[in-house]
Amino acid sequence: MRIRPLLRTPFLLVLLLLAIPNLAQAQDAILDLKANVDGALVFLDGELLGAVPLLEIVPAGSHVLRVEREAFTAYEDTIVLAPDTTLELSVKLLRQAPGLEVRVDVDSATVFLDGKQVGSGTRVLVDPAPAGVHELRVSAPEFNDWTGKVTLRPGQLTPVEVALRGSLGVLVVRSSPAARVLVDGRDHGQTPVTIDPLPPGSHGLKLVADGQSTVLQAVVIEPGKTATVEVTLVPEGGALEVRPSVASARVFLNGVDLGTGKVVQEGLKPGMYSLRVTAPGHADFIKPVQVDADGKAVVAARLQAFDYDGGALAGGSPRPVTQQPGFWVGIGAGAAAIAGGIIAGVAVANSQVDPMREPLPGVPAPTGAAVTYTLP
Repeated sequence: MRIRPLLRTPFLLVLLLLAIPNLAQAQDAILDLKANVDGALVFLDGELLGAVPLLEIVPAGSHVLRVEREAFTAYEDTIVLAPDTTLELSVKLLRQAPGLEVRVDVDSATVFLDGKQVGSGTRVLVDPAPAGVHELRVSAPEFNDWTGKVTLRPGQLTPVEVALRGSLGVLVVRSSPAARVLVDGRDHGQTPVTIDPLPPGSHGLKLVADGQSTVLQAVVIEPGKTATVEVTLVPEGGALEVRPSVASARVFLNGVDLGTGKVVQEGLKPGMYSLRVTAPGHADFIKPVQVDADGKAVVAARLQAFDYDGGALAGGSPRPVTQQPGFWVGIGAGAAAIAGGIIAGVAVANSQVDPMREPLPGVPAPTGAAVTYTLP
């Protein structure tokens, strides 16, 4: 029996029928076959026609049709095709062996079953798969591995959804013109760039391009979300010089780490910036700074030491009651006797003071070796 060449689309079929009138004679018919399983093979009278979905010109008459795929019960039936007609047929195959479908939220994922790699990407199909309990592992660069056990039963396709991303996020950076991207000091190449993954929280973004001003920006990454930053660079730039009172202080501008000690940053894109200077044992110095084109802003950052032993706290340290602005005014002359006993005890616990502080204007400092106070 002669089978015509395979035709994959109705459009090609119509073109051929129009171009070659003798191709489809009255004794031929068209078989349009679909199945519930992609990739199933189609046989007509024992001869392979192709895989479903299938559209073919076949001789009219009675034929034995067989559709089969591994892990499924084969379909077989006798069909009759009338001349010059189209037979549309949808076949359902019944699953016998187990199957496993793994979907992952990371493109670079690799899937292992019992230690053997079975596929990669966002969708991995293992069909057929061996029945029983198996160890499943999903791995991707820069993400933690996911491991678990999966039970595969005959006649069932077991779906597994794996979220490797978890609490991590994504940052997309675009710029005009193109610029080199640094996030928390790490170089990620030229824009446009997608940085995946990034831990949630605030990150320092820096964009650098020849002949353009440098851009510094804080970017907040939320768990499981994508943050997009689009920046236009300009050729004009300004400068900023920061002089901390503590030599080991670290300087941050818009959340970007500029280094320790005295810092000079040239070629900044003009605009308002958030400056933070921090050092162990001192309250953070925080100040908005305006950077103008062709100008230089100079900031002397005086850091206040804590009055107690402990680490640095953003935003300053708790002040003892004797350092509150209205404390001594509220005591008054009539409470001097009480203050002599109670205040002395409070002040002793907070007696480490900054000698550079001046007394409150118009308010005399209490006498006594154990009592001192400073400006808040």
